[in-house]
Amino acid sequence: MDLTGLPLSPGLVRMGICLFSGLPLAALFNLVPPSNPAARHLFSVVTTATLAAALFGLSGMLHMLVPALATYALVRAAGRHAWTPVAVFVGTLAHLSVVQATAQLWHHDDPTYIDMSAPMMMLTIKLSSFAWSVYDGTKPDKPLRPHSANALLAGSATSPADADDLRQDLHEDMRPFAIREMPDLLEFAGFVFFFASVWAGPAFDYQYYYEFTRSQGPYRAVPSRTAAALRVFGLGAFFLTVFLVLDPNWNARNCDNHRFLKEYSFPHRVMLIYVAGFLARIKLAAAWKITESAAIITGIGYTGTDPKTGKPVFDRFENVNIREVELGQNVKAIADAWNKKTSAWLKRAVYLRVAAVAPNTVATGLTTLTSALWHGFYPGYYLAFLSLTFVVFAARSLRRTFHPLFVTVGSPFVPYKPVYDVVGHLVTLWVLNYLFMPFHVRWIDVSVRIWASLYFYGHVVVGITIVVLNVLGGGAAVRRWFAKIVPQSKDGGGKPRAKRGDGGIESDAGVAGDAKKRE
Repeated sequence: MDLTGLPLSPGLVRMGICLFSGLPLAALFNLVPPSNPAARHLFSVVTTATLAAALFGLSGMLHMLVPALATYALVRAAGRHAWTPVAVFVGTLAHLSVVQATAQLWHHDDPTYIDMSAPMMMLTIKLSSFAWSVYDGTKPDKPLRPHSANALLAGSATSPADADDLRQDLHEDMRPFAIREMPDLLEFAGFVFFFASVWAGPAFDYQYYYEFTRSQGPYRAVPSRTAAALRVFGLGAFFLTVFLVLDPNWNARNCDNHRFLKEYSFPHRVMLIYVAGFLARIKLAAAWKITESAAIITGIGYTGTDPKTGKPVFDRFENVNIREVELGQNVKAIADAWNKKTSAWLKRAVYLRVAAVAPNTVATGLTTLTSALWHGFYPGYYLAFLSLTFVVFAARSLRRTFHPLFVTVGSPFVPYKPVYDVVGHLVTLWVLNYLFMPFHVRWIDVSVRIWASLYFYGHVVVGITIVVLNVLGGGAAVRRWFAKIVPQSKDGGGKPRAKRGDGGIESDAGVAGDAKKRE
């Protein structure tokens, strides 16, 4: 299909219809009285089923309906057993893998093939999170002891008491989402098939839907949200326009040609992979912002009021902060701002579960593998994720070694913190753009050709960093030297300055965390 000179695949047209239907459907949804939650559940079920049948056919609708019904039946019958959420997690991920393998490995060149991967990715998150939350609801509603919580984050339980704590109690990131009362089938279906985010996400937890449909928490009084929704929608529409206009000539696939590989200079190639990476990012950001705007219109995107300004905040469905992604100073900052809800799912459904019974390295490895499987089976995905493991390791070594030099009270390098930030931003962005080229071009042979034309600079930088700081002991030497010139003292010297964003892993704090921050 060609509209206004822009080549649009049938798949892109279908997804566009799904995304842009969100705002008018949200307006209709608001006509259903909040006092009638059953009618609101039914609205989502009917509208989603109608679109699924019209755009994806009966098979597409069954792909969504069957695992949802199977999950509900299994969780309702055996939700208290530890094997139940594991079974749901493995089953939904396996179903998703079949859908993706069919689309990616056998129909990747067929523009007429109906690919259900995107909504099935969202369904996998929702169903597995729901199963875990029901199981968590059978555990004591009390936090871990501090020592046990530290043991969990470290990846090991250091005493029998810690091990018992980890088995019986909930991590603070899980407690707000524990489901103590099983919903009926209609409410469950309304949650799973909520029209505003069923097609491209972001996926969200049942507890949000529970509070929203009962006018609890921040939803007791939702202020006007039209302006906020239009701002977010406008940003998504702008991103989509930029993508549609520039992508035909500047996408990653255009980097695999003779001019790029043989004629362009190295700086020119580096600049082109930045543009290609940016276009790939804003394509996803456009979809997320458009669906976020529909969620805001319904009211479920409302978080509460900002305690500093007193203004309403509508970021509960925010899945990406494009400014923080494009201006991030390190890998962690960029990761925290990108695909937030999926990251929270991976943390609560994989990492923390595995870390409770296995070493940290095992938990990290399984989390990375799950993320790769969730994305699909293109070989380039795994090439990118494998390389990312070394990038994260190198980034942590760099931050542990050099970050204290620029933020510690009494350090002579504190005035140069802006320089450190700029250098960190440039190095991080250019390495990540290089690293994720396989993610965009998907195939190993194409990825290696592009990397070779760039002299494998990303791998060279990462390799040198690991060898110098870790293998040769350069990082330890720098830390010893810094300890000598800025020794620890009782008057505050040698202590890091408190700085937002310098702490540990950010997470989706959930309902309880939102309440503490906003109300």
